[in-house]
Amino acid sequence: MMDVLSYALDIGYRHIDTAHFYRVEPEVWQHFHREADVEVSLRGSLQRMNLDYVDMVLVHWPMSITANKIVVVAYSPFGTMVPSRTAPSSPEPKLNNPTMLAIADKYKKTVSQIALNYLSRVLENASIFDFTLEARDVETLATFECAYRFVRPIFWQDYNNYPFEKVPEKMEIPLGLRKWKDGCN
Repeated sequence: MMDVLSYALDIGYRHIDTAHFYRVEPEVWQHFHREADVEVSLRGSLQRMNLDYVDMVLVHWPMSITANKIVVVAYSPFGTMVPSRTAPSSPEPKLNNPTMLAIADKYKKTVSQIALNYLSRVLENASIFDFTLEARDVETLATFECAYRFVRPIFWQDYNNYPFEKVPEKMEIPLGLRKWKDGCN
């Protein structure tokens, strides 16, 4: 992990997602998002990451975004690697793609490991600022809109200012997120 992170920082990456849910913070912010907890959480994160400062802190699932008129524009806009447990009609995940499965089998790795393995993609993903898309191309890309939400955090839909459409089905809060139940950290 350190080699990949060092390479990403060397070529210009400045946002490393350390969401508590991913369990990568000690290797590379925590889950305290209430205003009163942010400073304490950030100081702890800095200590665990052995840093003196960070340039910016982004809150992963800010449930008060509606109250502050913040709009979530896209999350996995072109697909997902894993199936949606909340919507069986979701598009086929890349995790089941026969080509990806064959390559993973060849190397005795998982599809996720194959998708993340090659460093050339790190540089390729960072090389997006040397050109500007024409308006017509942006309009063409906008036609890919499938009006499908891959991540539906319905276990939080009773929170104040939940920003997404509420659905009738309920879901138990996943084990990894139970610390956040009822807004408590």
